[in-house]
Amino acid sequence: MAGVMSVTGYPDRPPVKAGPAICDFFGGVHLYGAVMTALVERGITNEGRLVEVSMQEAVYASLSSNLGLFMGDDPQTPMRTGNRHGGLAEAPYNVYPTSDGYIAIICVGETH
Repeated sequence: MAGVMSVTGYPDRPPVKAGPAICDFFGGVHLYGAVMTALVERGITNEGRLVEVSMQEAVYASLSSNLGLFMGDDPQTPMRTGNRHGGLAEAPYNVYPTSDGYIAIICVGETH
């Protein structure tokens, strides 16, 4: 599979993507927002502020689809979604076989 850096999978299915380090990305985005807000506030009040960001709290909201699917189904046996959307709310949203490997198609709206 040329061009694929890392794949993982289930023994009974085709390869699935490893996924990005979303906690790192979301933590960074939230920290940027917090720092910029603190700088604006300092410019207005002339007082500094301590800024802290929890990576877990920053990423929690992005898991709402997955958590909703888990809580809506039997919590003892959550459904495997593989590369599909975590809440099964978007399609096409998967890794599909092609004549020379696999392609990831992730559409989150009709315009895509």
